[in-house]
Amino acid sequence: MEKQTFQKGIAYMAAAFDTGLNRERLAVYWDQIGGMRDDLFMDVCRTVVAHDQWFPTVARLRETYQDALRRERLRPVARLEVREPAPEVREWVRGQVRKLREALR
Repeated sequence: MEKQTFQKGIAYMAAAFDTGLNRERLAVYWDQIGGMRDDLFMDVCRTVVAHDQWFPTVARLRETYQDALRRERLRPVARLEVREPAPEVREWVRGQVRKLREALR
């Protein structure tokens, strides 16, 4: 994650929970969660502010991040448009099927 995104998310949570943060605490948080994706980290920050009562621990941020990753993986895939194959493709497939049948006899 970009340091700027980290600072923005931490500042957002600190303001929401009226929490002061010292350099040492920020260094620990950066060390522990700096590998998160920027977009998901900001989602995590918003989720924590919306649902939690206190400034989150590193473990809580990780848990929320893992939940966001799982939800992302479960999103439906865009539906593909199914079209009829062109006549030449259909004929080629039929020819391949005939060859396979003959080979299996």
